[in-house]
Amino acid sequence: MVKYIVSHPKLHARLDHFKPINESNYELFQMEWIWLISRFDHPLDTEFFQPCFVPVETNKYDLFLDISDGHFTLFEVCFDIIKPSGWLKQVKCNDVRDLMISETLNDLQIDAVLQAGEKAFIAERARISAWRRQIGYAGKIDFRKFEPEDFFDGEEAGYALQKNDLLTVTHVNARIFSLLPATIGFRLVEFSHDAIFTHDIFAKAKNLNGLIYLLEERSVLRVHACKIEFTTGLNGFACWENETFTLHCNDLQLMDRLREKITKYREVYIENLLN
Repeated sequence: MVKYIVSHPKLHARLDHFKPINESNYELFQMEWIWLISRFDHPLDTEFFQPCFVPVETNKYDLFLDISDGHFTLFEVCFDIIKPSGWLKQVKCNDVRDLMISETLNDLQIDAVLQAGEKAFIAERARISAWRRQIGYAGKIDFRKFEPEDFFDGEEAGYALQKNDLLTVTHVNARIFSLLPATIGFRLVEFSHDAIFTHDIFAKAKNLNGLIYLLEERSVLRVHACKIEFTTGLNGFACWENETFTLHCNDLQLMDRLREKITKYREVYIENLLN
């Protein structure tokens, strides 16, 4: 099967820098692969990689044949870093055997066989994106803890000024919302972005983690303004615009804790900046 992949000009042409395994090393390379995956311990790796994946390139594990169900799917592996992260199959050909009769197929038919794999991958990415949006807006994706440099940019960033029931933080980006209590109830009342979007987005972010997903999914640096109004136990609002975050509420303890948290973040940021 590997020899056929190598010998098929159109298929080979779609494989960038393809270096096939030497025929005499097939068995050894597969044994090494089975041993290697037995050493995996991360759930993302152990759930995805299988002994029935046959590596077909020398000295690397990027391109495989899947022989698990009698369909010899040729695919590359790629890692999707967008949370929730995971491995994906980037299909090159749904079943390599479909090309074994290529002597009876014209060029358009061969291209159709190869393009079917690409369409399957595009459809899978679309399905995953829709699923990710659904759980993201529902707040079911755990985001990493942001570091100080994720909020601030420059020595003037992060000054937190508190006066009675008003807290103002200067020169920060919209990720600053993530420092609010995770259980806080709110409704999104303003969201300005440099791309066109439908206004049903205001009902999508159902909790704070959902709001952070919205900011990250839309690219936080392309957001112009964002405002939430509190709905449970608090009177007031939090908004961000022109690199300034403003919190107005009747819970002075919450404001004190947030100001102290921002101040500590800023101290770490400035220390790292100077070093």
